[in-house]
Amino acid sequence: MIRNPYTFTLGIILFELTHQKSRQPLKDEDRLNEGGVFITKFDLINRFTVGMVTPWGRGYKKMVRKCINCDFGEGEYDLRNPRLQMAFYRDVVCVLEKMEQDLAELQKER
Repeated sequence: MIRNPYTFTLGIILFELTHQKSRQPLKDEDRLNEGGVFITKFDLINRFTVGMVTPWGRGYKKMVRKCINCDFGEGEYDLRNPRLQMAFYRDVVCVLEKMEQDLAELQKER
């Protein structure tokens, strides 16, 4: 179940950045698979990210999974909630900023 459409979509974008391409099944509507089993976008991305390998490390994978599941340890799914906003800032924004700083440092060393 998609708990928050905004964090879910961000999780998909971050996942696609890892693979540097779009995953068409994630763009499709929920549907029946070949075996006649109903499968949702949430089921697909959840399955893809469980075994996700990324050159950006485990922290990146953890961030993607938190976005997909809107699970920031607050038991809240509405981004209007200040506690969820703080957790999102800490677990997503700060992680991305740190990655950007690390990349900038690597560029300086070259």
